[in-house]
Amino acid sequence: MKQLNLVGKKFNKLTVLKYSHNNKHRVSYWKCKCDCGKYSIVRGSNLKSGKTKSCGCLKKKSFIKHGLRYHKHYKLYMGILERCYNKKCNYYEHYGARNIKMHKEWKTNMRLFFDYIENTLGDKPGKQFTLDRINNNGNYEPGNLRWASKQEQAYNTRRTVYVTYKTIKFPLHILTKVYNINHKLVWTRIFKQGWNIERALKTK
Repeated sequence: MKQLNLVGKKFNKLTVLKYSHNNKHRVSYWKCKCDCGKYSIVRGSNLKSGKTKSCGCLKKKSFIKHGLRYHKHYKLYMGILERCYNKKCNYYEHYGARNIKMHKEWKTNMRLFFDYIENTLGDKPGKQFTLDRINNNGNYEPGNLRWASKQEQAYNTRRTVYVTYKTIKFPLHILTKVYNINHKLVWTRIFKQGWNIERALKTK
């Protein structure tokens, strides 16, 4: 099917400058200039449907208009969106590429996210605490968020090692904490030297 030429046409605040590329599904993208002066690459169907109206400046102005730009959790919110939806973000591979998303209602209404943090999680306990997902493979959504220290977040990763002890599966770092023994030492005993879990934990 012949591709419709959008060059020179204007859609809301965006003027199409030139064709950019097709993705693997043969969906066309176009380079556009916004009335604010910024450039962006936009999906053709989003231009025609009106789903994309600007380079993003309209949303930013909306946030500023309602005072949300200066809210204490604004940077936190925008950081989550970057990690989950901006493929150019350095951390996208650990979030968006793993299909981790933000709760739909929060994504479209920043105020609901702020209200949830303030009413459910409360104030951040200290400077060393940041927002963490309880289930590391889950989304940024109600019930899956907490304030956590850097140490707690380091334990809550895909790299966390699990072992079966007395028929129950535990994160290894929890057991080493209970038995007050060096985590690296126990790991070496089990995975390098072939010790069983009980001997590795109880041998000082």
